[in-house]
Formats: sequence, C-alpha cells, structure tokens
Amino acid sequence: MRYDVPLVAMTKGPDRRRFVLIAAGASLGAVGAGLLVARLFAVSDSGRLWLAIASLVFAAGATAFIATRGRANARSLRELAQKVRPGAAGADPLQDLSGGIDDLLARVRELEGGLARVEALGRERDRLAAAQEIAHVGDWEWNAVQDRVTASGELHRIYGLNPGEFPSTVAEWTERLHPSERARVRAALEASRQSGAPFTREERIVRPDGEARDLYVWGRALRDGQGQVIGLAGASQDITEMRRAERDLATRARDLERSNADLEQFAYAASHDLQEPLRMVASYVTLIARRYRGKLDRDADEFIAFAVDGAERMQKLIRDLLTYSRVTRITRPMEPVDLGQTLRTAMTNLKVAIEDSGACVTAEPLPTVKGDATGLTALVQNLLSNAVKFRGEGPPNIHVGVERGGDEWRISIRDNGIGFDPAQAARMFVIFQRLHAAEKYEGSGIGLAISRKIVERHGGRIWAESNAGGGATFHFTLPVASPEPAAAAVPAEKLE
Repeated sequence: MRYDVPLVAMTKGPDRRRFVLIAAGASLGAVGAGLLVARLFAVSDSGRLWLAIASLVFAAGATAFIATRGRANARSLRELAQKVRPGAAGADPLQDLSGGIDDLLARVRELEGGLARVEALGRERDRLAAAQEIAHVGDWEWNAVQDRVTASGELHRIYGLNPGEFPSTVAEWTERLHPSERARVRAALEASRQSGAPFTREERIVRPDGEARDLYVWGRALRDGQGQVIGLAGASQDITEMRRAERDLATRARDLERSNADLEQFAYAASHDLQEPLRMVASYVTLIARRYRGKLDRDADEFIAFAVDGAERMQKLIRDLLTYSRVTRITRPMEPVDLGQTLRTAMTNLKVAIEDSGACVTAEPLPTVKGDATGLTALVQNLLSNAVKFRGEGPPNIHVGVERGGDEWRISIRDNGIGFDPAQAARMFVIFQRLHAAEKYEGSGIGLAISRKIVERHGGRIWAESNAGGGATFHFTLPVASPEPAAAAVPAEKLE
C-alpha cells in the first residue's frame, strides 16, 4: 500500500506543473484582491495603478516563498529516505520513503496479530485452569533429560502446596507419595520412560498437613525429533471423595446384605419353629369346636369360631412366610426351562379354581429360558391365581403374551378383572401389603412379594399396569437364554 507525500520536490515532471499552477493561482489572487479594494474604496486611477503594482509584487513574493519551501522539503525527504533505506543510490527518495513506511506498517500489523493471539491464548489458559479446578484434574510434565518437573496450579492445590512449591525433580516428587507407593511409582515411571507406552494407574499422596489423597494418573511419552523418549506428560485427578463414597457404599451394602440374611434366617426359623405349637393350638381349638359347638350359648359358639378362623389364618400366614424365606435360601441350578410347559403346569395346579370361575386362558408360543423351573412355575401360578381371584362379574379372560426386546423376553399376563389404582402399583409387591380387605378376598398379601423375589433372582424386572375396573396386566422380564432370532408372531392358542 502506497501513501502520498503532502509536500513534494517541485523539480521535474508533474511537480513542475504543480508549481506553475500554484504560482499562477497566487498571482491571480493578489491582483483580484487589489481590484476589489480599489472598487470598494473608490481609489483614483493613480491609486489603482499602485495597487496593481503592489499585487504583482505580492504574487511574485508568494511564488518565490512556495518554491523555496518546496526545494527545502524535497531535500528533507531525500535525507529521510536515506535514513530509512540507506544505500538506495539513484532511487526515487519518495518511493523509498513510501516503501519504508509500508514495511513499518506491515510489521506493526504483525505485532498486533501476535498480541491478539497472545490474548486468545491467555483466555484459553484461564478456561483450562477453571475446567481443571472444577474436575479436580491437574497436568504435569517431566523432562527426563534435565530431570525437571513442572505442574499446573490445580495440581499444586491437589498436593496441598502453594504456587511454586511443587517438587522440581522426580526424586522430590515421589517423596510426596505415600511410603507404600514410592517404590512402585518410581519403577512404573522408569518403565514408562523406557518403553514409551501410555499408562494409567492409581496412587496415594500425603499432603504437608498429613492428609492422604487418592489420585488417578494417566500419561504418555514425550519424544524428540528423532523419536527418542525425552520425558513424560500427563494429568492427575483427585478421586479421594469418589473412593470414599465407594467404600461407604460397599460397607453399607455388606451391612444390608448381612441384615437381609439375618432377617431371612429369622423368618425361616420363626416360621419353621412356630408351626408345631400353632398346629397344637389349632388342633385343640378345632377339637373344642367339634365337641362343644351347640352345647354352649351363642356367644361361646361365636368365640370358638373366631378362634378356629384365627388359627387357620395364622397357619397359612406362617406357611407363606416360610415359602418367602425359602425363595432366596434355596438355590437350584439354572437350567433350560420351557415357559410353555411352565404355564401348563401352573394351570394344572389351579385347575379347580379355573373351572369354578369359568376362566378362559389363551397364550402365545412361549420361549425357553434359563432358570429355576420350580420358581418360574410358582411365579406364573401366582399371577394366574390373582387374575382368577380378582375377577369382575363375568368369567375371567386371561391372555399370556410374549415380546422380545434386545437381550430379554417380556412376558405379559393380562386379565379383564377389577384392576387396581395405578398409584398403588409399587406397593403391591411389598410383603404383607394388601389392596383389598381380607374379608372380601382371601390371602396374606405375600404372593406378589414372592413373585418379585423370583424374578429378581433370575435377573429380571416385574411391574404392573391397570386402571380401576379395566383389568390389569402384569409384566416380567427374563434374559434370553442364547443368541437366537426373535420368534415370528403366532396366533394365540386357547389352553384347556
């Protein structure tokens, strides 16, 4: 880019023409000014002559002054051009000066671009520091040739050090480790330097105040132009809180597992040991009822009936509790189980209830899964029994469907019964929780809790969907036994 110089040497070419124009303009201006004065002040003819002479003298003087200043400016520009670009003999000094200014401006622009890049790098560095602080990650670098270690500000904070206090050598760095870690980390650093392979590991450090912190460290080799390993660079993340939470969770899980085992043992022992005395109580209450019913007053007969009913319900409750505790205590081997056969076995066990209710059961072709045949039969039987028990005014219509989703089968048992409030769906699977009065629907409220235990033991899930008065659908999932294609849709079959 070229810049015009305001004052030029008026010696040749266009500059000479410019000088003539300037001188003519000055002369005409002086003469015009003299005529204007004569006209305004009514100057006599002799006076007008003197004004004309004075105007011409003034114009000549202005022209001489402009020429003198032009030559002086030209000399000054030549001297400045020689200073900016020495040795440019024979060159046009104005062009040399213009080129020097262009070079200077280009360098200024380069400096401005460099400053902008430095500012951008500063902003990126600030963002990186903020990200490291949030993630508790600090970066480090080890120059193995000079044995010099550098670390970021966040790594200083992780180590509990003030800025500039981070160890400068590997020997000093490893001294910050827990005594049990030092030899292992030194060997790992040397092995990584020798092999040049990336690495990850966990290590423990000790802060100046004595607090131990757990770090997750990863890094890679630094190489020179010939591919030789000259050091290591990486990052360290403070995972102390995460490891502490994991340890607390593991402790709570062990405590919960132990508590559940104790509860299951207690339930098994209580239900097992209570059976014999309860059987004796129930036997004698039944004997009293047979012997004295009708021989005493009406109140006595009613009291005896209450005692017999209570004893029978207690026996059933204890039997169900014993069954519930056995679900997790008895671990049978997982074998291929034909769910179609499981459904037929469950229907055989419920034959009387199905016939009495007039229920119609249809089913799609069911797959073979890996599981406990006895437990899966109890699961299907519990769900079918509920569909028959909680029926509406008409005969129950029960449909067993199947759908494959990824690596699991979803089995659905749908009925047209009384349904339930969807808000109570989760509560149904809690032990001893009933949605209906015992006087209207018999049962102990333990069947669905047993079903949940069985499904969870097989690695599946169970849930229910319904609208009050619109029937209910119970779903449970079971893992696919082997990589097999999903079965094609087959019409449902009525089961007898």
